[in-house]
Amino acid sequence: MRVRAITTLPVGVALILSFLLPGQASAATQYEGHSPYEFIGGVQCASDGEIVASADVLRSPDTVYGVVHLWWSPRCSTVWSTVHFNPSMDPGTWGIAYITVTTDNTVRNCDSPGGNKHVTPGQASCRTPMVDFWGPSTAIAQGHEYHQNSSGSWYIHATGKTEKW
Repeated sequence: MRVRAITTLPVGVALILSFLLPGQASAATQYEGHSPYEFIGGVQCASDGEIVASADVLRSPDTVYGVVHLWWSPRCSTVWSTVHFNPSMDPGTWGIAYITVTTDNTVRNCDSPGGNKHVTPGQASCRTPMVDFWGPSTAIAQGHEYHQNSSGSWYIHATGKTEKW
């Protein structure tokens, strides 16, 4: 898209209009839905990513099956989550992480585009895609382990949820 300069407008008006032009996305919007390990415009959001909240994934109050992390990238203004199970998934089980940004109730999981797919038997972790995280927002990360019962139905067998951040 070509942008033509309008030299007759005062600088303040031109600045305001620049935010209204189509195709002009915020910095974080260009990262929304992508992997934090992907290079976008020369930036890899995971490079400055930091864990800001964690929670155990529990099967019962005293049985820890894994941990879920909420990640934040200050450079990209994005959040994402990971879940790590120990031991890895057994046959008849699978796991997944979720990220929720509460301002607009955006929810993504490992199976969303940009995620690396849910945890299958023999695997131990997965990651969600990034979600925009602009101010006054809160985010929550969740991790679940699903188990298949003898009738073939799936149910949550272990769960973990971070505090809002």
